[in-house]
This record gives sequence, structure tokens and C-alpha cells, in this order.
Amino acid sequence: DPNLGNNIAVSDNAISILRRFGNFSGRADVDALIRGADGHDVHFVQSDGGYGDVTVSPNGFEVTLNAVNNISNVTVYPDDNFSASPTSFDLASVTINGRLGFFQAPYGRLRGPLSATGSLGSLRLGDVAGPLTITIPSSSYAPYLSFANVREASIDSAVGISVVAKSWLDLDGIADTIRAPWISYLTITGNFYPSVSLSGAPPGYKTLGPVEISGVVKAGAWSVNGSVSPIHIYASTVNWSASFAGDVTSLTTYGSFRGVFTGRSIGSITSGRDLLSGRILAGAFLGRDGRLGGTGDDADSYVAGTIGSISVVHNIAGCRIGAGWNPVDGIFDNGNDRIEGGFAGSIGRITIGHIAGAQSRFIANYYGTTFPDPGDTITIGGIHVDWHHDRRFALATT
Repeated sequence: DPNLGNNIAVSDNAISILRRFGNFSGRADVDALIRGADGHDVHFVQSDGGYGDVTVSPNGFEVTLNAVNNISNVTVYPDDNFSASPTSFDLASVTINGRLGFFQAPYGRLRGPLSATGSLGSLRLGDVAGPLTITIPSSSYAPYLSFANVREASIDSAVGISVVAKSWLDLDGIADTIRAPWISYLTITGNFYPSVSLSGAPPGYKTLGPVEISGVVKAGAWSVNGSVSPIHIYASTVNWSASFAGDVTSLTTYGSFRGVFTGRSIGSITSGRDLLSGRILAGAFLGRDGRLGGTGDDADSYVAGTIGSISVVHNIAGCRIGAGWNPVDGIFDNGNDRIEGGFAGSIGRITIGHIAGAQSRFIANYYGTTFPDPGDTITIGGIHVDWHHDRRFALATT
């Protein structure tokens, strides 16, 4: 219609206009071009079954999808999608009624809740600007979730998920949490703030798959009821606490580690810089809250634990590292701590590039990978250290 100015209808009654796309009224794969409140045009495309309705609000587009099936796919993109700098647009909410294959809006900024009553195969969005929650039901099958920069957002999933994002910030003082039975992999190219709560994967699978965080883990409490693949992060702060009920393959930081990190056993700990002001404990699980201390479901538990190796390029300062280290009364270093599991509580080879400060502690019943200790298990600043006669390897006593 080349002349939009003559499209006039007059009625004494209100006229409802449906902004609908997809498959309806005998038509298939209808592409709707809808102008947002900001004056920019956006395409809505739904293929292979189902239809969607759009409401234009001051906060962006409100999208409701109906009668979708497992192969139904929805793509939302700006009219200048093929330009050098496509225009971003706001999604005020997304509601999925049915079983959707994928929803992708790579230039869409989610500003309100996203929920599925049926299932969701995969989700790809641009920025996410909350506070908001993305809800995924139990009828979904391990969806893949991809975002640009996320702020003030939580995920509540009844099934395992995979998560990729540029960054994930939480600055409003209300804790954001990713909740799911498991995460197949977690990849973040910037900083990461939220808590992680995982209830457990099926037998034989990791509850937390490979973790790659190229920025700093700034905050959050991670509580993972299961085993963990290698964790690679750039650095962490004292506000981060992570606890794993199962075995941890490895923890690698390219910068400095700070915070609390526990697992049933830890294969290796590697730092490209320093271990500072924190605790690393094998044989400890910190309960549902993922923090030291607590009662009930949040209570800490301690058993025998092992750490395969520790390698630090520079220094260790103010960091306590233990295998089977049990504070007994919840208070470390007060004279009544003990080590669980006899010789089962051990730390293997320790290599520190420069200094391990006098306040640092390495607590285990045994050090080394063989018995008896060949005497070269521990190297600090290029010098072999005999752990039998070094207070950094002894519990505090009364």
C-alpha cells in the first residue's frame, strides 16, 4: 500500500487491532513489521506452526506466542538488520504458550520477564536489563541460553541449561541467582556477579560443566550439589564463595584468587598470580547458601579431602588451604580444629614461585603423592621446604 495516509476507519465502538505474525487464518509464516514506541520498525517472524501477538508499550514490545510446537521458531530483528549498526529495540516481556524450538532476537534488549509454560529449546537475546527473571519449565530439554550484557537478572530453570553471556552484573543490592539442576557449560567473556544454585545432574554427569569466565568473579555464592568440570576464571574477589558437594577437576585463575572455594576433592589449584585472603578447602561443603557458617540446610559439613597439586606463579598471602580441615565449632584457628580422614586428608605437590606469607596455612595430615615423602614435594621461592618443621603446615594449638 503505497499511500498509508488514506487508511481511515470510523466507528462508534472501539476497534481492536491485532498485531499478529506467524500462522493463522489460513496464512503461513506471516512476517509482521511493527513500529515501536520509539519510532523504529521491527520484524517478527514465526515459522513451522503457531502464531504470536505483539502489544506496543512505552517499555517496548510485549510478545505472546501461542500454539507453537517443538519445531516452531521465532526471530525478531530490526528493519535495518543488515546495516553496519542495527538498531536495538526493547522487549517488555515474552510469554511462550506451548513448545518452542528457539526464540532469537540478537538486537532485542529484554526489560521484563520471560517465561515458558510449555518448553523452550534455545534462547538468544541481546542485552538483558532487569530486574527480571527468566523462567524455564520442566518440559524443556536442556536449553541453550545466549545473551549480550546482562544486568539485574535471574534464571529459574527446572531443567539443565547452558549459559553464554558477555557479562553479568548485579549492582542493585538484590541478589541475582541462576537456579537449575545443572549447567552444561558456563561461558562469560566479562565480569560475573550472580549466585549459582544447582541441585544435581543425573548419575554419571557433571552438575557444573566447564566454566570459562574471562573477567572477574566479583560476588555471588555458588552451591553445587555434584561434581564439577575444570573452572577457569581470570580472577575473583573476597565476595565470592563457591562450594561443591562433589569432586572439582581443577581451579585455574589467570590473575589473583580471593574468596572461599571448597569441594569434596580438588584435582589441582593453579594461579597465574597470587592466592590472597581466602580459604580453599577440600572435604568441605558449605550447604545450600554456599557460605561459611549457617544452620539447617545452610550448615557446613566436613570430611576427608584431597588436593592433587597447588601451583602459584607469585605469592600466597593470608590464604588458608586445607584438606579435611574441620573447624569443629565453625571457628577456624581457635585451637580445637582437627583434620578428618587420617592420611586420606592430603595435599600433593606444592609449588610457590616467590613467597608464602607467615600467616598462610597449608593444613593436611600428609603432603606429597607418595609415601614416604621424598622431600621435594614443597617448593617455595625455589627452595624445598620440610613441612615437618614449618609452622605454615601446622594447626594452631592451645
